[in-house]
Amino acid sequence: MKRTRRTWTMNTADPAGERLLRQALVEPRRFHERGAPYGLLQFYFEGRLSLETLRPLLKSDDVFVQATASFIASELGHVAQPLIDDIIPLLGAPMARVVWDAMDSLTVCATGEHLATFAHVVGMLASRDDTLRKHAMSLVSRAELPQIEAALCTFEARMPRDDHHERGLAVLMDARQVDAEKIITLMRDPSPLLRRYGAIAAKRLLRQLPELIELAGTSDDPDLRDFHDASRRELDATREQPGD
Repeated sequence: MKRTRRTWTMNTADPAGERLLRQALVEPRRFHERGAPYGLLQFYFEGRLSLETLRPLLKSDDVFVQATASFIASELGHVAQPLIDDIIPLLGAPMARVVWDAMDSLTVCATGEHLATFAHVVGMLASRDDTLRKHAMSLVSRAELPQIEAALCTFEARMPRDDHHERGLAVLMDARQVDAEKIITLMRDPSPLLRRYGAIAAKRLLRQLPELIELAGTSDDPDLRDFHDASRRELDATREQPGD
């Protein structure tokens, strides 16, 4: 979802907002479980709290404080870009919801001079958590080409080199020119990571070559089958929209 850019007052200190911030830090679990983060979010939306006041929450070691902070950052969209360096470590958080929100936030913020940040989201394709792994597949399948290119350059510059990520990202970069057989070969590769890249490439070509994603639906790999089902639902929903 594209978010409207907002103008933010960076030195605003709203007393009511500051009270909520203190509650988030003092009683983090209770604050999170009663849905209070949504109320705190409104203060950021309205510019009544500066973006900098979110930074201590992002840096907290408490998982419920992290949950509040990552939720707010993801909802702020591109506005959270100055906080990228504090959002990245949350990809290693113990709570899956925190990681999910961090992935969403980094994807939206990976623009302009921060394009290379998208490599962190791409790296989640190798997550041991199947929910996060599949979410990464979804995000990468919808990524802009500049994000894919920046991620590829990032992996090419890393030592030691990661051939699987480089090979997969290279296919995504040239998906429209790549022979369909190459994508099919990826989806049948012994490497689970390369199979995921193959399915992502097939999804990016869903409208041009819909038969490719159907191969994912017959795969022995549950990640590919689930990704196929989600892709078909997404396509069906698009077709049902008025004007399509």
